[in-house]
Amino acid sequence: MTLTRVGRIKMGEGADASKPIGQLGGFLEYREYLQTIDLGSVATITAENEDMAVTGVAVGDIVLFANPAETLVANIAVTALGPVAVANVVRFRVVNPTAGAIDAAAVAFVIGTLRPL
Repeated sequence: MTLTRVGRIKMGEGADASKPIGQLGGFLEYREYLQTIDLGSVATITAENEDMAVTGVAVGDIVLFANPAETLVANIAVTALGPVAVANVVRFRVVNPTAGAIDAAAVAFVIGTLRPL
C-alpha cells in the first residue's frame, strides 16, 4: 500500500471547519492510496465482504474505491462498505452476479478516504 496524495476539499461557501459536513462550510482531508488487491475466487451469484489493511485510515473516514474497470474481470464489482470502523482497516464488498465462479488476477486499486477537519 502506498499513500500517493493528500489534500483538502472545501465544502460549501464557508471556511468554518467546525461545522458538520452536512452544513454549508468546512473542509475534508482527502487521502489517496494505491493498493494491489488479489480478490481470489468469487463463487457464482455471491457477495463477499473482505478486510484490507490500509495504514493511516481512521475510524469514521469515508472510503471511496476507484474500480479499474479496464483491468478488472468483466461482471465483477468492488465497492467500499461504509465508513472505517476499525483503524487501519478498510472493508469492501466483492460481487459476482454471473452464473459461474470468477477468479480475478491481482489488480491495483485507488482507494480514497475523506476525513472531516
